[in-house]
Amino acid sequence: MGNQQATSHQLAWLAGIWDGEGTFTILYKEMRYGDAYMARITLSNTDVSMINEILKILDSYGVIGHLWKEKPRKKQHKACYHITINKLKNVKICAELMLPYLVNKKPNAEIIIRFVNSRLKHVKQPIQDKETGRIIGMKKQGYTDKEKSWYEQMKELNK
Repeated sequence: MGNQQATSHQLAWLAGIWDGEGTFTILYKEMRYGDAYMARITLSNTDVSMINEILKILDSYGVIGHLWKEKPRKKQHKACYHITINKLKNVKICAELMLPYLVNKKPNAEIIIRFVNSRLKHVKQPIQDKETGRIIGMKKQGYTDKEKSWYEQMKELNK
C-alpha cells in the first residue's frame, strides 16, 4: 500500500510529545560573511521506542531529521536521543502537521511557520565573474525586519 501517512491520532500524539519534550526555535549566528537566522525543531528523549515512533511518523510525510545519540553523563543515566530538523521545507511540514494539536508550543509553531514561509520566498541569486561569466558565489539575501522580529519573539517565548 506504499508509504501511508500518519493518522490524526498519531499527529496529536506527536504534538503532545513535542509540547512536552520538544522545541521550536529560530537561532541567530554571527558569521564571517554576515548574520544568519535559522529555523530549527528539536526533540530529546531517552526512550528509543518513542524516538523510533516519532521518526516513523515524520518519515511518512517525507520529513528528514538528524538523529544522534548522546552518551550518558553518568553511569546510572540512560543515553539520550536527539532529533533535529533544520531544512526549511522539513521544518515547515513538521510544524504545520503538529500545529492543530499543539497547546503550549502553538505560538512557537506559528512563528516558525511564518519565518520559514518568508525565507522560502527568497530566490538565490548568483554572482557572476564579469569576464568569464562563471558563477563565483551567491548574493547575500539579508533578513527583513519582520524576520528579525520573529527571532526576538521566539527568543522571548523560549525563555
